[in-house]
Amino acid sequence: MGCAPSVARGCCGPSDDVDDPQRASKYAAKPRNVPGTAFGDPNEGPDARHHDDASGSSGDSHLPAVVLEVAGELDPAIRRALAPVLSKGRARTLGDEYDETDAKQLGKGAFSVVYAVRHRKSGTRYAAKVVKMRGMTEDQRRNTIRALMCEAGISAVIRHPTIVGFHDLIFEESRCVLVQEYCRGGTLLSTVQRQVDKKRHERR
Repeated sequence: MGCAPSVARGCCGPSDDVDDPQRASKYAAKPRNVPGTAFGDPNEGPDARHHDDASGSSGDSHLPAVVLEVAGELDPAIRRALAPVLSKGRARTLGDEYDETDAKQLGKGAFSVVYAVRHRKSGTRYAAKVVKMRGMTEDQRRNTIRALMCEAGISAVIRHPTIVGFHDLIFEESRCVLVQEYCRGGTLLSTVQRQVDKKRHERR
């Protein structure tokens, strides 16, 4: 999880040369609606629910303000790409639009767990990256929100067949969820390994 400055320079801070209307229109994105509450604790499985939002760590009740404040610090192009998402449906739950009953864990990293979820209306499958924030300090929460916004913003601005597409960005009291295009065929590492094995076989 991160910003990839080589792709979108200055995404985590204001830029002097990005607020160009002509350039912005060239890379205009169309983020979709935002669902709300995500999965429970990644270590408890995808169907676990989080019940301590109202009595969580100090600063939980300030999350909407923190999200808007962090968004204001981002590159203007990233802010524009995420604006439709950040302005909608803070109170909605993930279950309102996505079926969580058959959610399958796709992978797990140091700071997040990725699940496969299905959109209720379209039946389309998406990858939901769940980043847990419970127990973080205020600075850690802010940095986590900023990093996820950068990641979401880059995929929203830069639409390309080789870049995983952005779908939704969800903020709840103790976790964030980035909903992206679901890529079939396993991990990038497994794909590379298959190609390596294929070339080795061809050489024999």
